[in-house]
Amino acid sequence: MIYLVLGLVAVIVVSVVVQRTRGVGTAKEQEQLAAADTAAPDEKQAPHPDGSAAPPSPPSPPSPSPAPAKAEELKPTLAAAPITTPGDLTGATYASLPASEASPYALGANEEKEKHNPSLLRWCGKNGKITVAGMTISGAVTYWSESVSTISEPSCIDLSLPVEFPGSSSSSDAQVGAEGQSESAAEQGEGQSQSGSDSKENSSDKGPDDPATLSYLNLTPAQRGEYLLWLAGGRISPPSHARYPLLWLFGIERRLLVDRLDTAMCVGELFRLLPLLRWETLRRSVISFATWAAAKNWLPEESLLAFGRPLPALPREILTLLLRPYADARLPLPSIIAFTLMRSNPFGDDRLPPSANQDEALERFSLLYKSKCAGGTILAVPKTSIFVAYAPSNPSIAKDKGASGGIAELPDFFKDTRDFDTLVEVWKDFLVEPDEVAKIVEDKPDLVLFFEQLTGAEDGQKAEASVYAVTTLGELAEVIRAEVNEFGVLNAASRRRIDETARVEGFLVVPSLGVAGKEYRVENKAALCPFPAGSVPSREYRTAAFALEYAMAIDAEAAFERRGGIEAYFAPNFTAEDNAKLDALADVVRGGPESLENLGDCVKFWLGRGQRGIMRDFLSDFLGFPIPLASSDKRVLAMLESLDVAFNEPKRVEFGAASELGPMMCSALDPLFSER
Repeated sequence: MIYLVLGLVAVIVVSVVVQRTRGVGTAKEQEQLAAADTAAPDEKQAPHPDGSAAPPSPPSPPSPSPAPAKAEELKPTLAAAPITTPGDLTGATYASLPASEASPYALGANEEKEKHNPSLLRWCGKNGKITVAGMTISGAVTYWSESVSTISEPSCIDLSLPVEFPGSSSSSDAQVGAEGQSESAAEQGEGQSQSGSDSKENSSDKGPDDPATLSYLNLTPAQRGEYLLWLAGGRISPPSHARYPLLWLFGIERRLLVDRLDTAMCVGELFRLLPLLRWETLRRSVISFATWAAAKNWLPEESLLAFGRPLPALPREILTLLLRPYADARLPLPSIIAFTLMRSNPFGDDRLPPSANQDEALERFSLLYKSKCAGGTILAVPKTSIFVAYAPSNPSIAKDKGASGGIAELPDFFKDTRDFDTLVEVWKDFLVEPDEVAKIVEDKPDLVLFFEQLTGAEDGQKAEASVYAVTTLGELAEVIRAEVNEFGVLNAASRRRIDETARVEGFLVVPSLGVAGKEYRVENKAALCPFPAGSVPSREYRTAAFALEYAMAIDAEAAFERRGGIEAYFAPNFTAEDNAKLDALADVVRGGPESLENLGDCVKFWLGRGQRGIMRDFLSDFLGFPIPLASSDKRVLAMLESLDVAFNEPKRVEFGAASELGPMMCSALDPLFSER
């Protein structure tokens, strides 16, 4: 047995020695073959002694084709120490080695290049901003690109195309790319628009432009300027031509049907657009799109009620979406649903629904409704249906099967209205209180009545541009129902609501409610100035107003005396209406000047030292401080401390050249007005 074991061991040892010997021999043979292959090209290319090329060598026998190369396995290299315990996983990192374009590890680099691709189609939502032709548009809710987009999207705002705003004598080539990519596209757009959009300039009453040819590219520079101003105004004023809301609608269609994003936000923006449309065909198309999208995505009733609250009346299709779940579940209609239904008057009779003061009206209606309807009206499921069909009007997504519209089947609650008989009787009782009804259904906006009460204007009397009404932010918040926190401070959302409501009803609130970082309290004085509905204050006015407010906080008497000369810094872009609003601002601020500390804090937070230096020079020149600045002057020290700038000599600007400081101030103060 022992001899047998020893014999097996000997056989194994001999086998190992033989394999190692073969391996060495094979390695030597491979080295010789590699050396021969390396030397072969040199021998073939060696010249003949007489200078001519050497004769070609006889062809070698064909060698068998090599086996296909196996794909190299990617092995990430760990830069950290070898992993020996599970705890080492948290500290392990990959080495930052340069990756080739084909390597998956180069995806990050490729994504970075794609991010800065000027032809990339980008989306600007409610919180986004686009800067085009020197104007910043907040919440455009549309697509944009830095040059001609690789994706054919008619709503895309190409920043490289020229824009001409109303009132300008020549177009400005805005945001032209360094490579000049925009030149040919701009020429093409202008050429196409001559035969397309311009031919229909005077046909706004006949309906929108042909969707097949309508695009931002095909607009003329003047039409682009008008469209951009409408977007910059928040889309709260009626558009001058149907092409503009239709062009904007193209982007909403792509966002909902192709990107499949921001459904609730897009539907809400469609609701907000409805009251501005005077073209019935386009209006019906928007209603169908909003209804179809809401039904397809099962938007909750909270969203639908919030979207429809500002509307005088909701379309029947949307009311059907609100009623359907309660009919299916045989549940009583809540007060808010019943109130929304009745104020929208879907029956088409002479009942006048309330459209203002909805909170008080709803509270009164709820008590009456619950007492007379035994907890609420219960609807039966109708036996008939209505169909809401929608087909996208955006020509760029017409061939995309996944982006097609469709048909939504909804119950027809308004063919047989017997289930609403009790609710109608409740509504009649609700409307018989004359005093309350007069307050609820008042056809004038509350802010208009408030302005008339403050100014003592007679009913229907149009206020002049120079007339303004002084009030407080607390009173404005109460009229417009904007929230105020427990410390008496208005947050950004409340200020935006006051500002937008005022502009929709034809007023401008001064001082501006859109200065980032500034504190706004209920006791602060404010003025309501007549202002064209939906208009946007100019860049020069905003800068001048804030500069005047700051100067008043430093030296109210000197700033008030010199207020008339502020126009020289911003001429010729200042208007008589701007001066009238500055008069109102000076009056308001003089009566209760803003805290210099408050203004200085927001300036130091948002502006750099160089920008604050420009403001120091402007204020020194405007207030007439002696040059050099007197270190003993308390006004000068207060200005320098609030701006946190060095005590040096600003340049005295001659009156004739004062306008040079105006554009510098506009650029310096832009960050203060970036968040509205």
